[in-house]
Amino acid sequence: LEAIRILREAGVRPKRTIRLVLWGGEEQGLLGSRDYVKKHESELPKISAMFNDDAGSNYQGGLNILKEWMPFFGPLEENINRAFPGMPFKLNVVEQMSRGGGSDHASFNAVGVPGLHWFETGRQNYRHIWHTQNDTYENAIPEYLVQSATNSALAAYYLAMMPDLLPRRA
Repeated sequence: LEAIRILREAGVRPKRTIRLVLWGGEEQGLLGSRDYVKKHESELPKISAMFNDDAGSNYQGGLNILKEWMPFFGPLEENINRAFPGMPFKLNVVEQMSRGGGSDHASFNAVGVPGLHWFETGRQNYRHIWHTQNDTYENAIPEYLVQSATNSALAAYYLAMMPDLLPRRA
């Protein structure tokens, strides 16, 4: 929600739609994201990518990407690291995006839509906080939330301004 607020406050006019989607049932088998993919099947060819942020309250430390996506993500990486030098962001180039997995981006990768999952890093004790009764506002790290919301807004905006969708592999 904060990423969308940032974009609105900045007054940007992206060329493409940026859609925020919230769903449930991930831990029960990706129920919400799988249902979304099924219900929006006709729209999938128009979706450039899906960014998934569901890994706790550390900061966004990077993404796994395909080599052919570097022209998009290289400038993003550079700008994120310039804006948040104390929270390094790294791109990991992978041979292929995983078609499986237990988080909601997997539902998109399974049908060929680039699904990206921010990996988190930082001082937050992931196992103590994430998906537990300790996952509360008081345990969030404010500067990490600022970095993550800014990164999400920037990535969504960059992608929405690209002349073409991210390349897809068959």
